Amino acid sequence: MIVAILSKTSDVESLLNSLSEADFDMQDVSVIMQDLATRSKIAPDAGPLKGVQPAHISPALLEAGLTKDAAKRCKEALGAGKIVVAMKVDPKYEAAARESFKDVSAELV
Repeated sequence: MIVAILSKTSDVESLLNSLSEADFDMQDVSVIMQDLATRSKIAPDAGPLKGVQPAHISPALLEAGLTKDAAKRCKEALGAGKIVVAMKVDPKYEAAARESFKDVSAELV
């Protein structure tokens, strides 16, 4: 699973467009942000963190296998108004997916 922190909604939209153009399944991508109305406009509630509310991201990330420090970074980023994107990806396609994240200056967790 790839988990990243992005600063702006426009970066998330660019990332999602890039992943979609590369034929990744958008049902494997979760977007978590404080503004749920905006999130609903740019991405469906899907992916490895489907149904997770921003206040409950730490336990969900721990359950998904992230370290305690990584989960804390994500929770703090959400509190600061940033956006967390998580993507379930087949290991053989992970390098290509990571490139899309890097292209939008995502902070990989």
